This record gives sequence, structure tokens and C-alpha cells, in this order.
Amino acid sequence: MNGSEFVALRATGTYQNTLDESNDVNTDWQDLLYKTGMVTSHDIGVNGGTEKGSYSFGAGYYRDEAVVPLQDYSRYSMRASLDQEIGQYFKVGFTSTNNYSVNNGNNLGAVYTALARSPIANPYNADGSLKEIIQEQSSGAQWVSTRERLESLDDKYIDQTRSFGSYNTMYGEVKIPGVEGLKYRINVGLNYRQSNSGSYTGEGVFSGNPKNLSTASVANSHRTNWAVENLLTYDRLFADKHQVNAVAMYSAEETQYNRSSISVKDIPSDAFQFYNLGRANGDITLDPSRQEYEVSGLLSWMGRVMYSFDSRYMVSVTCVLMVLLVWPMAKSGIPILRFLPVGTLKTKHLCKM
Repeated sequence: MNGSEFVALRATGTYQNTLDESNDVNTDWQDLLYKTGMVTSHDIGVNGGTEKGSYSFGAGYYRDEAVVPLQDYSRYSMRASLDQEIGQYFKVGFTSTNNYSVNNGNNLGAVYTALARSPIANPYNADGSLKEIIQEQSSGAQWVSTRERLESLDDKYIDQTRSFGSYNTMYGEVKIPGVEGLKYRINVGLNYRQSNSGSYTGEGVFSGNPKNLSTASVANSHRTNWAVENLLTYDRLFADKHQVNAVAMYSAEETQYNRSSISVKDIPSDAFQFYNLGRANGDITLDPSRQEYEVSGLLSWMGRVMYSFDSRYMVSVTCVLMVLLVWPMAKSGIPILRFLPVGTLKTKHLCKM
């Protein structure tokens, strides 16, 4: 909505312009905010292999500079994979993906501010300089949020999240000598995720009150997960018509997660930002709803037998038992146990042309 449209809309009411508003003003707040964005992405990799195995390694860099000032995202990544046969009976392999990212300005509300400002409000002083505060009839005193103003904040504002994640899987497989079709395989998964956030808003920043107290906060979270899966498989064809496949599986996994945060008011110096919250002269807040610790686990047993005759008839029997463990959800402090037994029997007739 431009200035003239806004004036026509407001004419039906009893609103009076403030000293910063005029019916002949048409301010494009979005044009005063947005800048040119840019996205860059770089990747390099190498892969190869032999008759017995293959490998792949790579690295990447990604950066997104948003159209909103002070907002950007950077990510560094590394990945690797390997599959290798060792002799006649063994095979091993792994995959690993690792990321480190930095996110700035994720909680900046500048876009909403630009959309909410009155188009008939004049952001400039008589000498052409930007005003720090404007008065709007409908919403009162407002901080002038423009590209130039945001970029000049320096130490008065920061909102940054640094994250690291590592996701890894490994396996080992062995064919049992002397028993055709019988093999054992172990799969292992190890994952780690960490996030550290910090924000600081200086005195009067983003507020219609120049004396509004500064605020700062920090938050962190950690998540670890491991899983181990054991598989014993038997697969063999007898007399060209009888196919037998049997699988026995046992797996266990656990996930741990914790997060914590703290916020304060009235930091004595912009130089401290969120790096020394103990220097705060105002309120220190530890919100219980933003502190969390959880551990959960899962144990699974599975057995399956499949038999097919002449690729036309098939019978399968499957039995699964899962035990879910969750801490600290039980009020008694004892972990919750949930047994989830599953059993199936299937028969199928396969038409063969």
C-alpha cells in the first residue's frame, strides 16, 4: 500500500497525522531496507575404486548473504565414504558427513518492521539525515529500521548461532566359512549435534524508547545418538526351486539430548555483548521451560524366515519385539519400559508367465 492509498483508507476514521507523518509523503520502507543478496557454493571431491572396493572424499563451502542486512549463513562440510573387501570372507566400510555452520541475524525482525511501517511517515530530518525515532499515530514511537541504520549498529547488535554436526555409519561383514549362504553383519551409527547461540541488543536498539535496557542471552544444545545392529543372515537356493532366506537381528540405540539458556538485562557495555552475562546490572532469567534433559533408548529383536518354491509360492514368518526406554518421563524416576511385540505370517502366490 503506497502513501495515497493509505491516506484514503485512513480518511474514514478520526486519525490525525503526527509531526513525522504527512499526506504528501510516500515512503517505500522495503526499498530502504533491502540490499542485494548473493549465494555462493563451492564443492571439490575425489572418488575412485578397484575390483575390491571404492572410495569417495569431498569438501564444500556454502554462503548465503541475505537481502536483509546483518543476515547471512555460512556452512563448511566434509564427507567421506569407503567400501572394501578384505580377502575372501570380509568386507568393511563407512560413511561420514560433517558440517559446521554459522547463522547470523536469524531472529532479526526487520522484514516485519518494514511491512508494518506507515508509508506516510517521513524517516528523514530536514538536513537529509535519517531520524532515529519516528512517531506514528497508530503505533506510537518506532525505531527507524533501514539498511543504513542496521549496518551502522556494529557492537550494538549480534544474533549468532554456531552449529556442528557429525553423522557417521560403519559396517563390517563376514561370510561364515564352511556354511554356504550364512553371513554376519554389524552396523554402527554414531551421530553428534551441537548448537551454541548468543544474542545481544544494545540500549534503545529496535525500541521507540532510546533508554530501553539492553538485553543479552545465550543458549546451547547437545544431541548424541548411537545405534548398533547385529544381523545374521542365511540365504540359499536348493535344487533350483527351493529358496530359503532367514534373518535374525538384534539392535540397540540411545539418544541423549540436553539444552539450557539464560537471558539478562542491562549489560554495562556493548563490548561485552553476550560473552559475559555475569556483568549484567539488571534481571537474570533462567526459565525452567527452556532447560531440558532427555535420554531415550530402543532395544529390538527380530526374526524372519521366508521360503519360496519355484518362484511361484512364498511363505514368510516374522516376529519383532521392541522395548522403548525413556528417561526421565517416569515420575518415580524409573525409566518407562514399553514392549511392542509384532508377529506376522504371510503367504503369497506369484504368477509366473
